[in-house]
Amino acid sequence: MKTLKRECSLVKSFVKEAHEYRREYPEWFEYSDVLSFYFPWRRTMNAEGHCLEHEIPWLTFPVVDYLERFLEPEMRVFEYGSGGSTVFFARRVQEVVSIEHDSEWLGKLRNRLDEEAIENCTVHHIPPSLAGQKNTVDPADPDSYASGNKDYEGMSFRDYVQKIDAYPDCYFDVVIVDGRARPSCFKHAIPKVCEGGVLVFDNTTREWYQPATELAPEEFEFYDYPGPAPFLRHFTKTSIWKNTQ
Repeated sequence: MKTLKRECSLVKSFVKEAHEYRREYPEWFEYSDVLSFYFPWRRTMNAEGHCLEHEIPWLTFPVVDYLERFLEPEMRVFEYGSGGSTVFFARRVQEVVSIEHDSEWLGKLRNRLDEEAIENCTVHHIPPSLAGQKNTVDPADPDSYASGNKDYEGMSFRDYVQKIDAYPDCYFDVVIVDGRARPSCFKHAIPKVCEGGVLVFDNTTREWYQPATELAPEEFEFYDYPGPAPFLRHFTKTSIWKNTQ
């Protein structure tokens, strides 16, 4: 009985979210497409562990599907924020560079990479530093290097964000913005995306991310991918900019 009740609850939640997102994003949201992700989503909702154990990016399922079709073995990936996505990419591309601020989470990731004998990943631990501007910095400002998370008030993610600057322009085929200080990460990532490459920005339903997205050049084609994401009852939205230069 408990299993049946949980299944009914999941179906009800999924349908409710689908209706709401269809009204919100009619241009980008088709019921037929989203329903195809119900069973992959349900498996994560009924599973133990999290994205790292299941080797899946914590992005919307439509974007995960897109990336599975887009990735090629010779590609390079840079990601702000690490986890299941790191292993996911490492199994599909030549090189992965990950930036992580949380030392405890990084330890779990490195253990996973060692267990799986994955050697094509470079993972950098870059924690924030004291900024001394607790009440004046706007995390929506791409030049603030600040996080919108209150746990990081008064902290600067400048070193974390700027790590990508060590790489040549147009070096990466994929850049994932799914960590801290995302508006700043988005700004620094733009010149690093190669022709034909993609810049992926997660949770773009958050209003304070919008000013940064306006920095995308005209030659970057925009695509929205609203829908279900692993281990979340509510839907969210991941956006992609493809460099068509």
